[in-house]
Amino acid sequence: MDEAGYVVRLSDGRYALGAKTFQLGTTYRANFNLEQHVLPVLQRLSQQTLESSAFHVRERDSRLCLFRVDSPQLVRGVARLTNLAPLDLTSTGQVLRGGPLGGPGR
Repeated sequence: MDEAGYVVRLSDGRYALGAKTFQLGTTYRANFNLEQHVLPVLQRLSQQTLESSAFHVRERDSRLCLFRVDSPQLVRGVARLTNLAPLDLTSTGQVLRGGPLGGPGR
């Protein structure tokens, strides 16, 4: 992966993502615009419920928020896009685990 440019070795021996990962993501987004399919649905959902709505994908034992539409209300939850969060006991974590809502995922 280092030779292909997906990771680079830092001076302290750790690894970081390389520029090739950015290129790969850019190419993916250019060829499939998930945003044009997801955002209109999230916007309608937020308008109808007056709540925030988000689209997450599962990444191993974490969830990654790719798209979010904030609630129009002044008091609302805040989540950052592209931030990995654990698959916790929230409804989002339960849905991505395939477990029943309100109970531990299996």
